[in-house]
Amino acid sequence: MRNNNSGFTLVEVLVAAIILFSALAMASEIYSSSSLFSNKARNTSQFYHESNVAITAIKSDVRYEFKQKTMQSSYEGVVLIGGTSFIWHANIISKVTRYPNLASTDIPKPRFGYYQIDVESDEEEGRGKGFTFEVFLWP
Repeated sequence: MRNNNSGFTLVEVLVAAIILFSALAMASEIYSSSSLFSNKARNTSQFYHESNVAITAIKSDVRYEFKQKTMQSSYEGVVLIGGTSFIWHANIISKVTRYPNLASTDIPKPRFGYYQIDVESDEEEGRGKGFTFEVFLWP
């Protein structure tokens, strides 16, 4: 007598199922991690773009404050760019005078200021980022 049983055994079906589900799990993990890194890259790119715009706005604010008041040792303010608040503090590094008249003994008073500006961002995730830059101001 001949045995006409054809098909897969239970062990073969279980091994095939394990291989299939392992491949699906790896593909799912790869997709989720690539999505996570894509979001991080997008957020970082957006922050760098907003910080470049913020630097321009902060320089404008500091120059305006510098021209409105006499030379201060520090200035501070807040700039809102794209939903992110940039809180800045400008501290003077040095006061600069123009070249003195060689025929005079008078030392001119400082008219120019060299400032370091510290900036902290107030991001939605609660992980604020900071950066620093320097600017030279004149009346």
